[in-house]
Amino acid sequence: MTEWIFASARTISSICIVVGFEKEPPTMHEYRCYFLDYRYYVVDQRTIVCESDDAACTFANRLLAAHVYPAIEVWEGQRQIHGARKLPAL
Repeated sequence: MTEWIFASARTISSICIVVGFEKEPPTMHEYRCYFLDYRYYVVDQRTIVCESDDAACTFANRLLAAHVYPAIEVWEGQRQIHGARKLPAL
């Protein structure tokens, strides 16, 4: 089962009104967030939908901070757009 997370808190119609789009709302992109363990094996994943690569990176960093996993990678199709890891505790 795929878990969907939408990174935009506004509805599509309110985005169109606020930003001033008259015809089409902004294109939303689907990204896969892969949580990695300390050996860099994928141990969990989430699918998110965001307006841009920057929004996906920001949302992925929040996901990483909220989970116990030490690292995350964000992919759109075959293109990796982000990777982050937590610093080890000293």
